[in-house]
Amino acid sequence: FIEYYNTSGTFTIDWYVEEVAAISDQILEETVIHEFGHILLNEMRAWKDANDALDHEERVVSHLTRVLKDWGESKEKKA
Repeated sequence: FIEYYNTSGTFTIDWYVEEVAAISDQILEETVIHEFGHILLNEMRAWKDANDALDHEERVVSHLTRVLKDWGESKEKKA
């Protein structure tokens, strides 16, 4: 329901509004964090073997998403 494209150093994000409206806020938040992580780590795709880089990028982004969500939730509990 969210796609992004690298167009010469800038990124375009396409939102599929009907699909976004149908999911929970929690899933949407996780997805946005995850996809923004891909944008931040996109330069990893310049590695020699793009498939290995994409697999690694996916693992890193998935882990970062969990860490950022957990961190945000723990800060909310303390507030």
